Amino acid sequence: MTEQSHVGDTAQSVEESIPTTALGLEFNIQGQIISFGHSLQAQSHDSKVAESVANSIAKSIREIASELAASIAACNDKKDFAGAAAIVRKARNDGNFALPINEPLLNALLAIDTTTIDSEDRIIVLRCVVVTASELQQQQRGRNAAEALLAEPAANFEPDERAAFEMVRAIAMIKSGRVESGLFLLREVASNADFEPETRAWAWRNISLALHTSDPGARHAAEESTSAFLEAGKKHDAIRSLRRVIDCTKLEEPQVAVAVYEKALSLTETDSTVDRALRVAILHESASMLSQLGRHPEAFERAKSAAHLARRLVGRNAQLVAALYLASIEGRASGHTDEANEFELEAQRQAAESNLTRWRLAEQLTNLIENYSQTAAADLMRDAKGEGDEAIVSAVTIVQARLDQSFSDGSKLELLEERLEALETSIPSDKLVGSSLQFTLAQLLERIAAHDRATGWFRRAHDADPFDGTILGSLINNLWRRELWGDASTVLKQQIARVGERPDLMFAYSRSLFESGNISDAIPALGKTWELIVDRPGLRQIVSNLQSRAMRIASEARLINATVHDAAHSSIRVDAIGEAIREFAAFIASEKRLRFWQPKEKGRRRKWRVKPEQYGQDLLHTYLEGKFGRDAEILEELPAGAGRLDVLIRIASGVSFVVELKICGGSYPSSYAAAGELQLRHYMKNKNTQLGYLLVFDGRIKLFGRALASLPDFNVPVEEIFVDLRPVIT
Repeated sequence: MTEQSHVGDTAQSVEESIPTTALGLEFNIQGQIISFGHSLQAQSHDSKVAESVANSIAKSIREIASELAASIAACNDKKDFAGAAAIVRKARNDGNFALPINEPLLNALLAIDTTTIDSEDRIIVLRCVVVTASELQQQQRGRNAAEALLAEPAANFEPDERAAFEMVRAIAMIKSGRVESGLFLLREVASNADFEPETRAWAWRNISLALHTSDPGARHAAEESTSAFLEAGKKHDAIRSLRRVIDCTKLEEPQVAVAVYEKALSLTETDSTVDRALRVAILHESASMLSQLGRHPEAFERAKSAAHLARRLVGRNAQLVAALYLASIEGRASGHTDEANEFELEAQRQAAESNLTRWRLAEQLTNLIENYSQTAAADLMRDAKGEGDEAIVSAVTIVQARLDQSFSDGSKLELLEERLEALETSIPSDKLVGSSLQFTLAQLLERIAAHDRATGWFRRAHDADPFDGTILGSLINNLWRRELWGDASTVLKQQIARVGERPDLMFAYSRSLFESGNISDAIPALGKTWELIVDRPGLRQIVSNLQSRAMRIASEARLINATVHDAAHSSIRVDAIGEAIREFAAFIASEKRLRFWQPKEKGRRRKWRVKPEQYGQDLLHTYLEGKFGRDAEILEELPAGAGRLDVLIRIASGVSFVVELKICGGSYPSSYAAAGELQLRHYMKNKNTQLGYLLVFDGRIKLFGRALASLPDFNVPVEEIFVDLRPVIT
């Protein structure tokens, strides 16, 4: 590796590596399957003798960096900076800066006063500072050296090497919070066709790594990086960029991620040792992705291929054990029980022979779950922390929170949150580990009836692991319990986009749409659900009942054959708002009428529930959010002049609508509801809105539906819509 390419290679914001594959962990705690996927570093060699040799080599390499740092520091202490520079020059010529380096070496290099040495040595020292800082992912400390090199009058750098120094500056800016400035520099390098493909590839990679995986620009930059690396003939670097594409697509577009794995596999078709190791990792990762998508037979074949190839990798027992373990899981999931058992036995044998730390700790964890004791938990926690195994530490924390009866609920919450806080600073962090902790915390909050607090934690767990069906089911049950039907429909719609129209998902989605009042979207969704559940008569009966109720409401709201909102497009018709509010009114009258009233007492008229207007406003907000999602901005209780408006709706075209809710009937006289018109017109003038709706929750038994508003004011159009809330229909 030349020094120039080394600078390019290490000028990254976060260097990602091809993993040695993951040894997944699955544990059943009180009937709940807790899963972890965590990178497991492979053992260096099969035999203890070979391992001892490898450790000796590694130790000698580390000592080179330490000895070099000490020699430079000794010269610095004597102010002999020329002597320090001479040591650096010799080490560079000997290739020592291509070996693993450490922070003491960087400290020693930075302590050299480069203003006192000649220009040739100054350039060498500054370049070594940049290389060392980049290798240690401390570009901020190498930024001054990079800028000094760029300003060095005696330097005669090639354009691509200057670009590498610019990338170090850019990454230092990004890490210090000046993201846009850093991205600007990186884009200048990436878009300059005069630079070599490899230089542009690193710039694109750095752009992608600086952005969140949900940012479309991150995926685009990773794809550009892949193309440029392939153009440069850097196949393995291209695979790393493809893995970044996978990171950007696996949560929201998993089918795309599966296709990218295929491309990565096509780049590892040679029989070299490096390609075989990469291929095992990619086969393993793609098998895990296929498993998440429910494609277990394909996942089983991939896992078997990974295991077969891993058997040919000398010194990679951890990869072999991981592949065997995954093959056993997927074998059972796809009905190949005998093969699965064989793979599991081989995995256990290989793990025992290799004395793999992760496997030993996992066995202890299994024993802890089956026979819990505080002493065993403390011992395992100590051992796991000593090995730096974040997944096992987190698993023990979950076991303690679930099984230790001596902990109060408050202590359990504190235990889980402390572990989550610690996990945020761990490198590398494991999202699946975090999701299991978040899920456990959410379940605890749910158990103590803190349902509103549990929602946020269920959401976080689902965002971290969107393919875990148990987490998704718990989130949806929580939203249903809180009657947040619109939120539930949004979550389910996103999940269907990820994994397809599975029967249970479609049923939950259809019901959520119906219960939120989104009848026009519920009807086709219920029809699709009916087609998918031909072999489930009980569920079909429920769907049939919902279909009948939905059709009745649609007929009453005159919504048959009407399309209120085209979800495939981001625009909303102006008249769709009125249609949606009428649909909402028909739904409330049909399904929620009596919830606005207190239970009837014998010999007395019914009374409104406490704060009925607020309840109606909550239902309307939930309905509108579920109906239009991100295509409309729904705002509540906004100040407007002397009062407050109930709901303000803005659509993408810039048109705004105001909805004022009023209760009428019973203890709320007609004059109270009629005053809503004046409030509405006042609000509309203050908010410069084009159309207003007076939504009257009408409980008048004999005068239901009688107009309240005054003569029309065509300068400020207002439409009255009545919701039939009569407790008794005469």
